[in-house]
Amino acid sequence: DIVRTGNGRAEIVFADGTVLHLDHDTELELLSPERIRVLLGRVMLRVSAATPRYVVDTPAASVRLDARGEYGITTDARRGSLDVTVARGVAEIQDNGQRIIVRAGERLSLLGPGARGLIEPFNSARWDAFDRWSNDRMNGFTTAASSRQLPYELRAYGPVLDQYGRWDYVAPHGYVWFPSVGASWR
Repeated sequence: DIVRTGNGRAEIVFADGTVLHLDHDTELELLSPERIRVLLGRVMLRVSAATPRYVVDTPAASVRLDARGEYGITTDARRGSLDVTVARGVAEIQDNGQRIIVRAGERLSLLGPGARGLIEPFNSARWDAFDRWSNDRMNGFTTAASSRQLPYELRAYGPVLDQYGRWDYVAPHGYVWFPSVGASWR
């Protein structure tokens, strides 16, 4: 599948609870459950489960992401540039045999395929409008009442469960979600 944002933003929640946010003017392809190709634009990926590592292909390089991390990726196919920020976790960038490790609190800038990568400190507290939007979306997941009942990798679905049902305690099972929707709801 190909996803493009024009003047808006998009959010994709994967089955394992990983959340992908797309900024304005972003284009990507979903190649497999753990592989994405970002052709143009900017994404934030919050990997929430200990799944096989996600791989993000870009025109400049491939980026392998460790589980349970927060990553920002910006690419421009016309220039072939790549920026990778790691707020939490570890990213491994592979380009023409070159392997670069980027750790939490670091940012990698690559000016094009085969170019030497520049790693510098990254201040994750300096947010722009996209960072704030992404953070607000994630806070909605964690503040949902359902988040207390769900395993970590499913917390992204908390706001939807709050909107369409309620949790009640049922002995001896514990808390059970009861939908308040019609039979055709999915």
